This record gives sequence, structure tokens and C-alpha cells, in this order.
Amino acid sequence: ELLRENQMLYAVLIVDKEQEQTRLSCEWLEDLSEASEAMVAECDQAYDRAKKKVLHFAKRKMFPSKKPEVPVEKPKVSKYALKVDLDALRMSQILQIKDLLQEYPGDLPFELEFMKEKQVFAELQLDVSVSPKIKDQLQKIGSFQEITS
Repeated sequence: ELLRENQMLYAVLIVDKEQEQTRLSCEWLEDLSEASEAMVAECDQAYDRAKKKVLHFAKRKMFPSKKPEVPVEKPKVSKYALKVDLDALRMSQILQIKDLLQEYPGDLPFELEFMKEKQVFAELQLDVSVSPKIKDQLQKIGSFQEITS
């Protein structure tokens, strides 16, 4: 057990203040009661690594890389909507839909309506990425009343 009440510790910490938020990062931590020459040498190495890390982040803050902004083409599709017939859908197909949607996270609204006896039984809304593959793969799963984009 490394941490105990009233225990004396030997640590290398990095304190990063960004705007109003302070972050504390522990780079190395050991029990001071077990101090040895090897532990002091290990701590010195950890300190040197932490110092390099602080200098690296300071340079990045002072001289942020200026990448040319590439205009992102807006998708022509505003949202996907999928209606599924629960009576015709198997559990394996529901799991395939779930896996597929998790594979393409993004910012395009996606509506999934589970229909039972021609009425909406349940509805799910989430965001997916724009990909022609997603519509093709959904069509391969089947048992859909309607896929719109």
C-alpha cells in the first residue's frame, strides 16, 4: 500500500495553471521512509523528465503551431432518420445497428424510431459522422421501413 494516513512521501509534481483552472500532475511518487541512493537517482531522473515536459508545454503555449485552416465542406445531408419494424427485427440486427452507430460517432443528427404496429414504440436520437458507408451498411442489415437522409 503506497498511500497511508500521515505518511511522508517524496514526489515530483507539475502544477499547470491555465486561465482560472489549476491542474496537478504527479510524475513520480515514493515512500520517503524507504529512501535510498537508488531512489534519489530515480527521483532526479523523474525531475529532469518533468522539467523537459514543462519546457515543452511552455514553448507550445508561447508559439502555437499555425496550421493553415482547410475549409471543411458542409455535409449535404442534414440528418439521418431510420424507422425499424420491431416485429420483423431480430436481436442480432439491433446489436448490429448499435455497433455500427458506435463505429461512426460524429455531429450529424441521427433519429432511430422503433415501430410496432405502425406506431412509434421507442425513439433514439444521437449523432453520427457523415459517411456514405453508414447508409449502405444499414441497408444491408435490413428490416427497415424507411431510411431517409
